Amino acid sequence: AAGPDPAAAPVASAAVGADPQGAAPEAEVFTGPWPQRIASGKWAERVSGYRLAAELMQQGDAAATAEFTQHASKAMADKHPTALEAAVAAVAHLAEVADLPAGPGGLVRDLVEKVLPSRAGKGALRVLEVLVERYEAPAVVPAMLEAMNPKGPKKPPRGVLLKATAAVLTAVTHLIRCFGPKRVSPKLVVPAVATCLKETDKGVKEAAYGVLLELNAWYGAVDSFAEGVPEKQVAELKRRCQQAGVPEEPRVPSHCYRTEKVEDVQAAAAQPLLPDAEEVLAKLPSGWSEGVTKKPKWQDRKGDLGLLLDLCSKYPVLKYDAGYQAVSGTLARVLKIEANAAVTGEAAKVCGALAAGLGQAFDKHSRMLLPLLIAKLREKNSALLRQVTAAADQLLEHCPSEAAFETVVGALADKNPTARKEACLALARAAERGGAGVTKAARSMVRGLCRLAEDPDKALREQACDTLGAIILSLKLAGEPWATEELGKLPEARRQQVVAKN
Repeated sequence: AAGPDPAAAPVASAAVGADPQGAAPEAEVFTGPWPQRIASGKWAERVSGYRLAAELMQQGDAAATAEFTQHASKAMADKHPTALEAAVAAVAHLAEVADLPAGPGGLVRDLVEKVLPSRAGKGALRVLEVLVERYEAPAVVPAMLEAMNPKGPKKPPRGVLLKATAAVLTAVTHLIRCFGPKRVSPKLVVPAVATCLKETDKGVKEAAYGVLLELNAWYGAVDSFAEGVPEKQVAELKRRCQQAGVPEEPRVPSHCYRTEKVEDVQAAAAQPLLPDAEEVLAKLPSGWSEGVTKKPKWQDRKGDLGLLLDLCSKYPVLKYDAGYQAVSGTLARVLKIEANAAVTGEAAKVCGALAAGLGQAFDKHSRMLLPLLIAKLREKNSALLRQVTAAADQLLEHCPSEAAFETVVGALADKNPTARKEACLALARAAERGGAGVTKAARSMVRGLCRLAEDPDKALREQACDTLGAIILSLKLAGEPWATEELGKLPEARRQQVVAKN
């Protein structure tokens, strides 16, 4: 099991270096099998055994790999610092080549409990990197965090445990720096970090803030990852983030899983980093839809809508599922039949928040809800009108289909002057944002605005001309034959006003 004849691979203790705890021993050559050497009472002989085992594993010796797997846990408990460093280096080779049927959890726990807080901690980080590359972060990081709270009747002294906890948090920071938060996700680490922030020990608390500061360096916004962090600590974190400033260079992963290519991972890192998509509908209370439409008190109906709105604020990226069909139907009923302006406004805000969180996945629901919002542009209640227009803007921004813009263009001919004005302003804001939907609907928008430019209301005529000029400028329509033809139908004074705005 020890591999080739160990006499053919002598290792001199002089190559190991002097004992840091005492004088250098005399030069000595060790020639026994490596399992015998690592059981020796001499630190130099154990070092030679660990090195020989590592060499054999690197050469692909399956027998040596299988046998060292049985010795790894004891090797990581070596009391001599130099021997422990050699043992951890051998464990790194083991992590590279060994198949661990039970997963990496046992190896991770030994690293955390026996190695991370020691002088060999740097070598332990390399082992953790390899394990994350091979088994991926969800199989490694939770085992690291669990080791901060050892189970069983015999626990280490508090001082030892605090030192190990700080070392684990520092290692987590290192892994986030190497792999990025798309792999070492905030969901894996932030709950444990939030608990550590309440610790009175300065070393643990600073290491916990170190994890969050590293996440902020990737996300650039505390709210993107700090769910579960107490409010007081969030305020302190924001202060520290402001003090740390923005990194000079954008964060890019230096490591990836074995199933990935590092070039692809680094290319993906150039895209804006968003939080993980969250399933929020399961967090709503049972009977939510019925409560929104049937509770007798308007405050209760508004409160139920506020539950979903709060979830959308808390989780900026939402995971789509079939349940949104029923939610959209509930919102549609509220927009159609609700008599209370406060409840209607809350429903409008939920529509906008869902569009922002779900993006294009919300498009089919947006096509049902947008006409109902546009119908509310006739509202005399100024607060409700602001909420409705803001929600319509969000639907147009995040679900920008040609049909959506046609809906707004249709409101330019509404009998109500307020509705015509708000539709005109909505198109102006949409043109400023740009996008494929605006471009596709450009002809319809220009025709509708040209008609509005002949409105009996002077203020509306001027607003239509201003919006036409803005659209022609932002969409670069000047000189387009069809746009010139449409503008040619306007009276000279109106045409000149559009040109002046352009």
